[in-house]
Amino acid sequence: MNLLELLTKHKKEQQIQNLLQLLGDKYKISHHKDFYYQNYKSLGISLLFNTDDYLKQVFLYNKGHDDYERYFGQLPHGISFDMTKKEVEEKLGIPEISESGSSKTLGSWSYYPEFWMMVNYQPHEDGKEMQSSMTYIDLSMPPPGWQKEAYFINNEHEVVLRIETDLPPDIVTSMLGLQPSTTAWAGETYSGEQKVRKHNYWEYRLEIRKSTSVIPQVSILLDLLEPVADKVSQVAEGTNSRITISSYHYWRDKDNSMKLSNQQLRRIVGMGLGVEYFFYTV
Repeated sequence: MNLLELLTKHKKEQQIQNLLQLLGDKYKISHHKDFYYQNYKSLGISLLFNTDDYLKQVFLYNKGHDDYERYFGQLPHGISFDMTKKEVEEKLGIPEISESGSSKTLGSWSYYPEFWMMVNYQPHEDGKEMQSSMTYIDLSMPPPGWQKEAYFINNEHEVVLRIETDLPPDIVTSMLGLQPSTTAWAGETYSGEQKVRKHNYWEYRLEIRKSTSVIPQVSILLDLLEPVADKVSQVAEGTNSRITISSYHYWRDKDNSMKLSNQQLRRIVGMGLGVEYFFYTV
């Protein structure tokens, strides 16, 4: 279950009901003036609803923090509670905003607005901040105006894995273990019947997302490909093979830019993939 997709949904909506059914009835409510927590300490998760019953934040805990057990599910964006701060930053990149702990009793935190996530860490000794482990993760939509650019939610990103090859499309599907969004054979027409394909075509397309950044979607795709990196290389080495991550950007504002993290670029190069960008103003 993608917890990020549940943020801002009402408690009566089916997706929230599915989550509550999964979590069960062993929870405690903590009421405050404008919101309340629904705490599942044995499962390592806490849900924050406003007084109108809309889900505003989700907290995922490591074992021992505030008497919580470790969260029972997978953490977003491929990180885990077994990672150190150094490993998290290697995975997600340098955070947009961060704060070092001011003493041995106060841990550091890193805010990734593009991932809708704040990562909190254990207190650390001097010089050992990057070896500290996570205490909990706070999932929430970034507040309005967090970024200088005023295009949050106005812009959409789409990431597509495109493969042109002489291999049959069903062989590519079998090798990668991914169900393609589109396949085609050499000789078929496309682009409004105006072009003829020179090679077979295989495509895996992620859902269009409204976001400030394409980074989360690229991370999702790379996480899918890295376990089968050897197969990706085999496909890439085939005759007339070309594998590309295509990123489509639909902007409603002008003067925008696009970037990938250094870690993502290393991961892309490591698998021998190409990258291409398409920009549209709508």
